Amino acid sequence: AEPIPPGGTAAADFGGGAGVPFIFEQGQIVTLTANPGPDAIFQNWIGNVDDVNSAITTITMLSDEAVYAHFYRKYTITVIDPTDDQGLIEPPPGDGGGGIDVAYGDTPTFTITPDASAGYHVFSIVVDGADIGGFTPTPYESGVEAYTFGPIDADHTIAATYAVNRYGLQILTTGLGSVEIVDSTPPPVDGEYLHGTVVTVTAVPEISTDFSTWQGDVFDPASATTTIIMVQNSTITAEFVLQTVTLSIAKAGGGSGSTVTPDISIYNYGYGDTVNIQADPDVANFFAFDKWVGNVDDPNAPATTITLLSDQTVTAFFEQTVNPDADGDGDGYTPSQGDCDDGDPAINPGAIDLCGDGVDQDCSGQDAICDPGEIDNDGDG
Repeated sequence: AEPIPPGGTAAADFGGGAGVPFIFEQGQIVTLTANPGPDAIFQNWIGNVDDVNSAITTITMLSDEAVYAHFYRKYTITVIDPTDDQGLIEPPPGDGGGGIDVAYGDTPTFTITPDASAGYHVFSIVVDGADIGGFTPTPYESGVEAYTFGPIDADHTIAATYAVNRYGLQILTTGLGSVEIVDSTPPPVDGEYLHGTVVTVTAVPEISTDFSTWQGDVFDPASATTTIIMVQNSTITAEFVLQTVTLSIAKAGGGSGSTVTPDISIYNYGYGDTVNIQADPDVANFFAFDKWVGNVDDPNAPATTITLLSDQTVTAFFEQTVNPDADGDGDGYTPSQGDCDDGDPAINPGAIDLCGDGVDQDCSGQDAICDPGEIDNDGDG
């Protein structure tokens, strides 16, 4: 066993010392004080005292008693604490940065707490001037570490070193677009940022999209250019949405019965959308589809499509057709009766076709051919 150093004494409150018998009255309460020597530390009392672990305790005399003050050799563990407030080793050092007194055989545990608010983690634990080894620092977390001494049989020192946390930044996107890292102070090291680094990012939409918002711990989620302060591993997401473009539908002519689909109005679509459009003439009232005016795929087809890469306006044009059973020019003939031009009364199936004038007056399908004697070659009538 460890030798007990000299100099330890035990005394009652009226004086006296170790090994000296005293006589007390029945029921008398006696105060006992254990006084360790300069190289010893009080451990405990052995006997019927009220508090065996307190150097100053009491005993009530109800019978003859024997008590012993138990001392161990004292050792010192000196805590070398950093001077830059990067962390704390507990139990704290004594006054003036001295040491912590421990008894022979003790196994004290020291906790090492980095300054999480400043972004530090424990980098190493140093005992008696040597790195203990086998300790893996966690560069991304300011976790509390601990070190337990084996049974004490000598003086020791303990210290810790600290390092600034490093964090990863994952950048994601939804929709069509990208993200540029504009600046970081200080710059990253091996793709990781030191605690407190301010990273500036810009969301860059494609030609077909607009920036919508940021998800994550950025300073201004609504701004395409914003910042994030690195205090932990972080993920930010830039969200992009398709641009909104308008399609205006109109019609010209066709009366009230001719329609377009979609109906006449202004509609919102996403950039690049393809929209089906259709013109339906009022056939019952002798209207026909003429054409589309606008950036449609087939202007001459009543049913066509348009691809929206910008705001667009399209117009369906309708034209009046001839009623086959109406005599439009009053010449006594209708289209259904063979009038090939119901707008000119001189042209109808009963008219005389003048040869050589290039006009089919009798609606025979061709101009009459003149005989040689009927041709005025010099144009004098």
